[in-house]
Amino acid sequence: MRFALLALKVAKLDEVYFLPETNPRRKDEVTNITHRLAMIKLACDEYLGLDYLELSDQQFSVEQSLPKLKRLFPGDELLLIVGSDVLEHMPKWPLVEQLLYASGLIIAVRGDTTVKKVNSAVNKLPIKPKESHSIKSPGPLIASRKIREAVYGGQTPVGLLTNTQDYIADNQLYSSTSLLFGSRS
Repeated sequence: MRFALLALKVAKLDEVYFLPETNPRRKDEVTNITHRLAMIKLACDEYLGLDYLELSDQQFSVEQSLPKLKRLFPGDELLLIVGSDVLEHMPKWPLVEQLLYASGLIIAVRGDTTVKKVNSAVNKLPIKPKESHSIKSPGPLIASRKIREAVYGGQTPVGLLTNTQDYIADNQLYSSTSLLFGSRS
C-alpha cells in the first residue's frame, strides 16, 4: 500500500488499481482469491486513490487483460506497476512489445536491487516503454511471503494494516491451526 501511494504521487496518477490474479505465476500454495480480494478491498478502503479490479482472467496477459483495461479506461494513459523481481521476467512475456507500446512502467525497487540495476533492466527490454519510473520501495523488505511466515510463527507481521490483520485472524489464515483442517468429498 505504501508503494502504491508513493507511485500515485511520483507518477502523478489519478488512481492505482490492484489486479489480483487467481493463479499467479511463480507462486505455490496461493491463498484463495476470495480471501485475497477481501484483504485488498479492506486495505484499499483505507486510502483515497487506491482500488481494485477483478478481471475474469486467471493470470494477467497482454493478449486478454490489456484490451479489457483499455475498454475500462478509454483514452487514459495506463502504467503497469511491477516489482523489480517481475521486471527481470518481462522480456519473456508473450506480446511484451505490445504492452510496452501501450503503457508505461512503474517499477518498485525491492530487496537488494538498486535503481541503477532496474534502469539497466528497463534498457534491456525489447522496446522502450512509453514512460518509466524506478522508485525505491518504502518497504523493500515487506513481502506477502514474509507476512504469511510471521503469522504462521505467531508473530505480528511488519507492514500489515490492522483491518487486514484482523481479517487474517478472523479467517484463521496462515496460522498453524489453519493447517489442521481438511476436507473430503
